Amino acid sequence: MDAEWIWGGMMREATADRILVPVDFSPCSTAALEHASFLQIRFGSDVFIVHTVVRVPELSDGETFVHAFAGDASDAFRQAAILRAKRDLDVLLSTLGDLKAKETYIDVGRPTEVILRIAEAIEADLIVMGTHGRSGFHRLAMGSVAESVLREAACPVLIVPSPQREPLNAYA
Repeated sequence: MDAEWIWGGMMREATADRILVPVDFSPCSTAALEHASFLQIRFGSDVFIVHTVVRVPELSDGETFVHAFAGDASDAFRQAAILRAKRDLDVLLSTLGDLKAKETYIDVGRPTEVILRIAEAIEADLIVMGTHGRSGFHRLAMGSVAESVLREAACPVLIVPSPQREPLNAYA
């Protein structure tokens, strides 16, 4: 997809030929995959999917299903976590219908670092990712991968809100 847009008074070319979608198997990342599928159909984009297997001390979210292993665990535990992630990714992709992933990546590390490294390696034009939409203490304590990626990415980032997000109550 090529389009022109104005930023700071200058005309620039925007593309979404290569889209990276980080997944954590939550409803948020499924929603991001659905958006990426729409973009792929509309613009003929190549979609790349990445999942990060994290070491237990790096876990940042006790509510999301995360493939993990102890930081000092043997290589066998690391490989087992990666194999589980591959199986789960295959199941997820089989449920998406129209989405055709050009390539999938499963890597070990901190999610933000893995996402940014893969985005650079594939020369992503766009990152499409979900957010859990937490606020307050939970967000402060757990951090936000989506926010970190948004701040540090070299390409545009489309943040897809959680489909389970509670609506804001103006009278609360």
